[in-house]
Amino acid sequence: MSIRFFHIAIFFLLFSFSGNAKTPAVDEATYERLANELDFSKTKKVWMPKDRGGKVELNPKRKEATKTNFANGFEGIFSVIGYILIALVILGVIYMGVKDFKTEKLKQSESVDLDAIEDLESVDLTKLLEEAIANQDYRLAIRLEFLIILKKLSQTEKIKWKPYKTNRVYSRELKGTPLQDDFRRIADTFEYVWYGISEVDADTYHYHRANFDEFLKRITNG
Repeated sequence: MSIRFFHIAIFFLLFSFSGNAKTPAVDEATYERLANELDFSKTKKVWMPKDRGGKVELNPKRKEATKTNFANGFEGIFSVIGYILIALVILGVIYMGVKDFKTEKLKQSESVDLDAIEDLESVDLTKLLEEAIANQDYRLAIRLEFLIILKKLSQTEKIKWKPYKTNRVYSRELKGTPLQDDFRRIADTFEYVWYGISEVDADTYHYHRANFDEFLKRITNG
């Protein structure tokens, strides 16, 4: 192929550089034969046709590759943004879950209206007491301690508990028993703490709780 291409090139050069020589006419059959003998498959140069504006158009394959790389770049950016948004949503859900859990825990002790209790036996006072202590609501803890005492007195049939009865009524019901005087002191402590304006800290609560626990033992043993 290279030798044939060389002969054809010499043929055209001879006619191109002949100054006064008349260019011989090449008939159509000879042109078609020469064109068919040329092999352009091994040429390395990529021909890029120009558009009407004179700008060079990219090879379609290169143009498609450029678009693909550009699209992949944007896809990677959006993927990172998507992962960030997903992580933020997960963190938000966890935060709200923890917040709701804490809020619900704080409200558990308030879910029972102690002023509207009709039956002490239906209320888990021990659980409410534990929640009040966990929430550091020691005033409420003192009240629950006193209600536990009233509940125990009612269970042992030493008083007849009713929501409308006062502590003085319960004291009269304990008249003639060794529990009356101590009950008065316990009731006075409750009323002072619950209806007073001073705050109750942990030390004060545990001090009074010791007296309440001692009185509960006397109810059980007496």
